[in-house]
Amino acid sequence: MSNALIFNHHALLFDSIELAEGAMPEFLRVCLTASRMGLNLIRVDDSIDKKLFNIQLAPAYFWRDWYNKHSKLPASRELVQVFRSIQTKPLFTTDDFDHDLELFDVRLPHSKESQTALTASAWHQLPLISFPTRNPWDHSPIDVIVEKLVESGELTPEQKSLTNIHSIHILNSIRQQLQAERKQIQCSGKILYQKREEFFPFLEFCGKTEMQLDSWSGSSSSLQQVQSTLLLLSEFVRNWQDGEFTDYSHEKLRESGLSQEVSGESSTVRNNPKLRRHRHFYLPNGTKEFFQNHIKLSHGIRLHFFPDSSDKKVYVAYIGKHLPLQ
Repeated sequence: MSNALIFNHHALLFDSIELAEGAMPEFLRVCLTASRMGLNLIRVDDSIDKKLFNIQLAPAYFWRDWYNKHSKLPASRELVQVFRSIQTKPLFTTDDFDHDLELFDVRLPHSKESQTALTASAWHQLPLISFPTRNPWDHSPIDVIVEKLVESGELTPEQKSLTNIHSIHILNSIRQQLQAERKQIQCSGKILYQKREEFFPFLEFCGKTEMQLDSWSGSSSSLQQVQSTLLLLSEFVRNWQDGEFTDYSHEKLRESGLSQEVSGESSTVRNNPKLRRHRHFYLPNGTKEFFQNHIKLSHGIRLHFFPDSSDKKVYVAYIGKHLPLQ
């Protein structure tokens, strides 16, 4: 699974400007929630537009018209900020064409016309994000026909279903599924660190984490446990920032689904300057903090973190063997 959604331009146009305006808050709410889940890119057909501004929403009404109007309205400030935060990327890259994308088409069951957004969704195995203008764009999943050109020159049709996120209700209904898919991502520690902003968007990494993940020598099962724990911790921070609770506590973290033991250091460590020093790490802003909180993973691995209540952030500084106790 990647960190993107496929913008379904085939669902447009709306029948009127009023309908387009009315649908925009829900659409942007979906974008914001998806971003907080790690789906922080939207792939767009660059033959339509690379940045959404020139996409037509209704007769004689483009996305730039919505933006120009609402950027001047104080009541729309948050919606405009969400729109401006959307990161876009083309539906396909040259690498996709190098892997025979041109032999792969996707269409609706009662149509003979291939549709690029549906093709991208099936090719990348990513959900669509659609305005619910009409059938089938106001349903999920959407049945499609995937056609592949085989060596014999024949088209081999296969029926598949594509997830179509057309409302916040649909996104929330598949939240656990999306999170489960992210937990199955298998990669090296180096890639895990390189893609930290994609996988764990609500965590801040500092201290020894880059070196430890880049040179990870533990088992793949241990790394998978590290990844699952970081995913849960990132989701915990998202809920914290959304106001589900007011401050960090071990109890709140356990209630969020953490099955491993979490605790602070013992009084022996806290009161020993030498042992404390091993648990001091710098935050990105240059401030040194005592990272006493830690999650106990298997094979003696400890994940040390610092919850900053002033800005509702969690910093991870150490993922490795038990720090010295003498």
